[in-house]
Amino acid sequence: MLSNLWQAFEGRRFGQTFRRFWPAIPTIIIGGILGAQFITTIDPKSAQLALGVIVLIYAISQLIGVRVPTPAPAGEKFWTACVGFVSGMLGGFAAYFGPPVIMYLLALKVTKEEFVSCAGMLYLIGIVPVFATLIYKGVLGKPELMLSGIGVVLIMTAVFFGAWLRGRISQEIFRKALLLILIAMALNMLRRGLF
Repeated sequence: MLSNLWQAFEGRRFGQTFRRFWPAIPTIIIGGILGAQFITTIDPKSAQLALGVIVLIYAISQLIGVRVPTPAPAGEKFWTACVGFVSGMLGGFAAYFGPPVIMYLLALKVTKEEFVSCAGMLYLIGIVPVFATLIYKGVLGKPELMLSGIGVVLIMTAVFFGAWLRGRISQEIFRKALLLILIAMALNMLRRGLF
């Protein structure tokens, strides 16, 4: 939550990001709450496998140059809301908000600064209802919160390093790095689904 909060407000782009991507906010919350209801009943391995295959196909297709149509400006708000819902659902039951948002922002061809601001905002908003639901269901307790607190130091170190690195690479290298990260995430999801 802290890293997403930092990235959402980094560079004072929150207002601009909010105005463009606000339709995802209610849907990511609804999706997160609904998805978290299934966290103790859905087969997590099947969910990981399905999502891993989808993300891997998308990322490889983009690396080899397959064109994905960019949503028309007139339909962007509709697609933003849809992506918010799907991301919320996945975040709720599989703890993976990232892939749908990353794929959508890549399709929109946003700048690297816009990407970080939007992803931070949506992940921050999406994780709050998931945390609340998990606490309510007794899945997220004091031990998990204490471990998360320890992880904050590592995560924030990585956030600052990432911001420094982002300022020194081109937009195209940033895009390719995101695709490689998606591939790594997909392979990890496949590993978790198979083993």
